Amino acid sequence: GLGGSVEYDVVSGNLQGFFEQLSKNKNRSLSFKLRYFHDSWKMIYPIELRNSELPSIDTRKSISFSCSFSQVLNKRIQVLIIANIALQNGLLSTPFHRVYFEDQDLANLENLPTMRLRFPMSARLHYHITDWLILKGIYNYYYDNFEINAQAFSIEFPIKITDYFRIYPFYRDYTQNATPYFVGYKQVKKQSQKYYTADSDLQAFSSQKYGVGIAYHPLYGLARWQLKNQLYQTTNIQVKNIIMLKSIALRYAFYQKNIPFTAHNITFECNFLF
Repeated sequence: GLGGSVEYDVVSGNLQGFFEQLSKNKNRSLSFKLRYFHDSWKMIYPIELRNSELPSIDTRKSISFSCSFSQVLNKRIQVLIIANIALQNGLLSTPFHRVYFEDQDLANLENLPTMRLRFPMSARLHYHITDWLILKGIYNYYYDNFEINAQAFSIEFPIKITDYFRIYPFYRDYTQNATPYFVGYKQVKKQSQKYYTADSDLQAFSSQKYGVGIAYHPLYGLARWQLKNQLYQTTNIQVKNIIMLKSIALRYAFYQKNIPFTAHNITFECNFLF
């Protein structure tokens, strides 16, 4: 696999390889995935610090390995277990995050280690309660060498309204402890901290997310466009090239932290097939 993404301050590229072994009856599978990411940042610093000496690292390299095991227990229940290990090296600080210490009035740049080792794990259960209702439960556990422990539980109920139309309410609960590097506003002296951050995502918090999504995916798609036909002269076979709008989906989520922080998220998705 080959992929990439572009944001206003980050350009990222990735490579990945995937291997899966199925049992003879295809009710059991064991898979492995290896991924590599290379991120390049546009360094945007707080305006009052741009004339001072600033860090020169502006790239981050990440490699991750995951192993997953899937088992169909019976005609209604399927379980999936995933274990991951990820190593990041390079720019792990966010350049525009300010940190304020007790003994200083001017802002400092966030300073974090240049290496991070992550251990996320996940267990999933899919239970077909009826032909029109599915229970999807997911439990996630996370630990890294920043000494962050986190747990998340999410549940989703896809409801089959018709053969092609589904609605799926969902809920997710998340809790984590704080990294020792987190410092509040002017709460400690700079001499007592080698690494430091004021990023609220690295402090202790809990959050909830809930919402609903709808998806429409008819058997033959929603729309089709036929491109110019191609004629292969060696076989005199005419081939029709078609682009199909296969499905559409709309999802709304409300997110809140105990910090406090709230957010609304709307996602619209179109799925095309060539």
